[in-house]
Amino acid sequence: MKIKSRSGYLLPALILLLVILTCNKDEYGSRDFPRLITLEASNFSEHGITFNAEIFVRGNHEILRYGFVWSRRSRPRVEDSDAEKVTRTGSPDGNTFSSDVPSHLIQDTIIYCRAFIVSSQYTVYGSDIIVGYKGGVNLGPAIKSITPLSGYCGDTLYIRGSNFSFIKENNEVKIGNSNGMVAEASDTLLSVVLPHLEGSGHAVQLMLNGSTTKAPESFEFLSTVIESISPIRGIFGDTVVIKGLKFLTNIDNYVVRFGLIRAEIISASQTELRVVVPLGLDYYEVPVIVASGCYDLMYNELFRLETPVIQSFNPDTASFGGQQLTIKGKQFSPTFGINEVFIDGIKGLIIEFNRNSISVAVPFELFSNSNVSVHKTVELKLVVAGQSVIAAQHLTLKSESSWTRLNDFPGTSRHHAVAFSVNNKGYYGSGYSHSKHTLLKDFWEYDPDLDKWSQIADFPGEPRMAATAFEFNNSGYVGLGANAIGLFPGFNDPLVFYRDFYKYDPQSGQWKLIKEFKGELRHSAPSMFYKEEPFVGLGILENTSTPSDAIDFWKYNATLDDWIKATDFLAHAPFSNGFYPGIYPYIYTGDRVYHYNGQEWKEFIDIDYEYKYASCIVISGKLYIGFGLGSFTDGSSQFYEYSPDSGVKRNLDLGPGNQRWGSSQFVIKDKAYILGGISERNFGEYFDLADVWKLDPNR
Repeated sequence: MKIKSRSGYLLPALILLLVILTCNKDEYGSRDFPRLITLEASNFSEHGITFNAEIFVRGNHEILRYGFVWSRRSRPRVEDSDAEKVTRTGSPDGNTFSSDVPSHLIQDTIIYCRAFIVSSQYTVYGSDIIVGYKGGVNLGPAIKSITPLSGYCGDTLYIRGSNFSFIKENNEVKIGNSNGMVAEASDTLLSVVLPHLEGSGHAVQLMLNGSTTKAPESFEFLSTVIESISPIRGIFGDTVVIKGLKFLTNIDNYVVRFGLIRAEIISASQTELRVVVPLGLDYYEVPVIVASGCYDLMYNELFRLETPVIQSFNPDTASFGGQQLTIKGKQFSPTFGINEVFIDGIKGLIIEFNRNSISVAVPFELFSNSNVSVHKTVELKLVVAGQSVIAAQHLTLKSESSWTRLNDFPGTSRHHAVAFSVNNKGYYGSGYSHSKHTLLKDFWEYDPDLDKWSQIADFPGEPRMAATAFEFNNSGYVGLGANAIGLFPGFNDPLVFYRDFYKYDPQSGQWKLIKEFKGELRHSAPSMFYKEEPFVGLGILENTSTPSDAIDFWKYNATLDDWIKATDFLAHAPFSNGFYPGIYPYIYTGDRVYHYNGQEWKEFIDIDYEYKYASCIVISGKLYIGFGLGSFTDGSSQFYEYSPDSGVKRNLDLGPGNQRWGSSQFVIKDKAYILGGISERNFGEYFDLADVWKLDPNR
């Protein structure tokens, strides 16, 4: 054989034929199935070769297909993905059959080829032959037709023709400028998955082993278009109609998402999709996306969930954490985790829920301190898929305990003021305002029945802080003190102490000057009573040399309007406190309580509570000590009840955020009222306090 030279002459083609029979003779058995022999290849030319086979036993089973399969590996099989094939349907007319194979499917390689027959029961192969072929003219594949002539991304395009490769990867199909994926391949038919395209008039081309063929027809790509979504507002589970052009009618071709959440597709036609708003939709305003597997179509308007509605909740009062509250309404989510309920800004635990009802546990944080009463109305907020609604009515929180916060003091907030009570009314005044940097002399009267403050006549002496006060014979007495203590407002120049004392008569509303205090000048001096007579002593002296704290005590004789020297205390006791009301002869020194019997002082009870400027109260024979300044200048929120007879100690801590020192207190009807004081926040920022607390030990 010759091949053409450059001058056009046909030169003999170089053809190498190596035929090795892997089995010269098939085994003959009694089984009744077809048997065949792969014969030597023939007709070698530049255009290709011919494969030949002989059937020597047809058997009794129907022959469905027959042909040849070849590969670079021995013993190729029809189902091998790397094997080329020539397949014919039906049964051969005689006992021999042949197939012409174009050169581009076998050129420049050595292959193993064998014939095959597929019957209704068996696939039977002949023996291998080895064929070597080099040179020849590449005839290439040819496309006769494509169907359909239009389609969508993901549809299957069928390309019919000749000389295709059975190996899918060898066939490169381009539709326009995009590659199509060959899903199935034979020598005459390719099944191609359409990519995403734009527009129409796309050429379809096949490239195989250096040859390119073009389909006689062009392909039109069909684009799906969303025209409208109705309704564009709805609730969970609603049916939404997506209208458009050129939808596929098989719902399996689409995924519809509301935001990131997949929606159920009910039906599909060429003009509309019917879908269900996802029950698990987790945000109230989302894009609607139609995905075809090739691309996503997004509608130009967001879908919005209808705003949830709270119609009522029951009960309208909560008295403990964990109490169940039922909210009635509509447009709630039926899916766990989509509804949230906040009470006073704290998230509650949802116990049960459906579209129209939610049962929630009241947060324990709202009743976090069992020592403190809760009396307030709070906001109830429902959040459904990120959309908030606030109940028209407020929830009342009400629980009773030892501590109850009352209305704040309406005057200037202060610390190191004085307080006393007369005839079931409380009185409060003087002190220092850190926020205004000024000493105060105003006084106020408190009505516990109305929880109301009224301003009365100012203290007639100089404004001061850390003064001393007591009540006696239905009148209040105020005196001593200084214009500064320690850090507040700093050591004034000059530092002034006061010895004047005044009596306040609630009946007349007037102040009257009484006998000046005879002892040394001092501030922070406690008062006490023994046998219904008032005593004042201890405190911080004007003299700043060591020791700077007093040990003396003085008794006030109201009949003589005079101060009489009494028994000195046992030792120096700075920052000591008397117990209010001063009907008991007790003094607290920071770790112990001492008792006065008219002649001497004796230790009464050892108390493990070392704070200065603390609050000390006596109610029904029990001692109450708390607050005060310790190692940290924010003060303490601790408060304890001590039973001297039994030695029992009860914790009445007011809780975090309520630390204080320099507070004032009075007692009315066995209930203590503690107010004012100072606390530190943020390392050096001091705050005057205006909150008022009632302590009822019987709760």
